[in-house]
Amino acid sequence: MSYCVNCGVELHPTSSVCPLCQTKVYNPNQPVATDIPTPYPSTRGESEKDTNLDFMILMSVVFTITSAVCGILNLLVFPYGKWSLYVLGVCIMLWVFMLPSFFPNKMNPYASIALDGLIIALYMGFIAILHPGKGWYFDIAVPITALVTVFVENFAWLTRAKKGSFLAKTIAVFTDVGIFFTVLELLLRHHGHYDLGLSWSAIILTCCFLIDVLLIIILKKTNLRNELRRRMHF
Repeated sequence: MSYCVNCGVELHPTSSVCPLCQTKVYNPNQPVATDIPTPYPSTRGESEKDTNLDFMILMSVVFTITSAVCGILNLLVFPYGKWSLYVLGVCIMLWVFMLPSFFPNKMNPYASIALDGLIIALYMGFIAILHPGKGWYFDIAVPITALVTVFVENFAWLTRAKKGSFLAKTIAVFTDVGIFFTVLELLLRHHGHYDLGLSWSAIILTCCFLIDVLLIIILKKTNLRNELRRRMHF
């Protein structure tokens, strides 16, 4: 049994250099054995490069076949309306939603969220073309989709931002929730030709406001924040 004179690692009888520090092995009492197999690979291998092209092709084929089969069934077996077009739209949306998994290191997350919001708006526009009536698309669908997209972008920025404490980010989230439901009720009232005002959204807005006030107090009071951490174990 031999050991490296430089780093002390145990050497295999077939080792001519130390596998750890590359120091040459010289032991006249135990020459390098050539009649037994070496424990190390003789050729250098490389791991297969990670690629998402196969996954992208597979999912594209799955969505294409699903849309085609539903289209054939709609034409030949269940010729009631144009329901296969909704399936086609859903498949396109799912494909767009999966783009970040196809290109995990190349696609900007904020651009991906914006693209998702756009494809949802286009899909609802397609539904509005098939079922027009009372202007619900521009009065409700488009503003809500845009509002949700902005809030999701903001949430993604908060989660990725290195600066800012957890409490500060939580305050921003509850503020967004209160604003969202307030705007949602105003849009619904405007579309229904009701008087503009707040009812159920006022309750949500009040709760979010009170939670924000409590979190701001905890954020400003260091002693209170430390005591809360000690008692809640976080």
